[in-house]
Amino acid sequence: MKRLLLFYFVSMFSLISISAQDIEINGLIYRLRGNEADVAGYTSIPSNGKVVIPEQVHIDGITYPVTGISSSAFHPGLSECLDLRAIEIPKSVNRIGGEAFYGCRYLSDVKIGNYDDLWLGNDVFRGCWSLPVINHVVYAGKIAVVTDDSPLGRWDNSRPNRSEYKIRRGTKIIGGFAFHCCENMKQVDIPSSVVTICPGAFRGCTSLTEVKIPNGVKTIGHWAFSCCYSLKSVSLPKSVGSIGEFFGIAEEYNTLEPYSPAKAGTALIDNNVFEMSDSLVEVTVR
Repeated sequence: MKRLLLFYFVSMFSLISISAQDIEINGLIYRLRGNEADVAGYTSIPSNGKVVIPEQVHIDGITYPVTGISSSAFHPGLSECLDLRAIEIPKSVNRIGGEAFYGCRYLSDVKIGNYDDLWLGNDVFRGCWSLPVINHVVYAGKIAVVTDDSPLGRWDNSRPNRSEYKIRRGTKIIGGFAFHCCENMKQVDIPSSVVTICPGAFRGCTSLTEVKIPNGVKTIGHWAFSCCYSLKSVSLPKSVGSIGEFFGIAEEYNTLEPYSPAKAGTALIDNNVFEMSDSLVEVTVR
């Protein structure tokens, strides 16, 4: 274990500055938050390309549970983490900050221990071009990241206009802006395994007319169905506890804000969720 007073890594593309409070253990940099620790960065990647984040770390005789991955943890400055091939995230982690794995272009294997109350920032897996694609949907573990014919997703502006997308059974989270501006999408089958629909997930799906949210979904983020001009009917299960309440506003997606797990049966509906969905006439809680 090394307590890093000041560490600079200079490359052609980046400058990494590590705080005096950061602590390096086995190639990962940890930052303490009270009685918990976040993975804030890295100093080295194992030769096999696989990083296993522990559930807890021991620092100065004290055990800290690892509960978060900070924004841009594996995307320092303007550089890309080209050595990362696989990541295992323990069940103790319940927050992953925005752009945490941005540009990890060879990352192909993602294992996450906890999906049920996992908070995701924006563009967590942006530019991870090696993630698997199944039926035109890119996946990071059980997270539907984005839809496209390639893992470039919405970032290369080449999204095809399909009328229907099938989300893989077993998917737990539909990521932020995953189906953004799929203008010809008329229907979507959301599996019963899904627990979270992230901000902007179906924003701008202008041909979508009806949505049935399966029982088991607990949280729906801001603007999840905004600008869905043809949307007329939304059916919500009683399992939904929070709609547009715990993800902050769009400008804050890249920050780690306090996350409160949804409480089933007490839906909080923010007006941005269905913003500009002018045809919507019915929202049913079943």
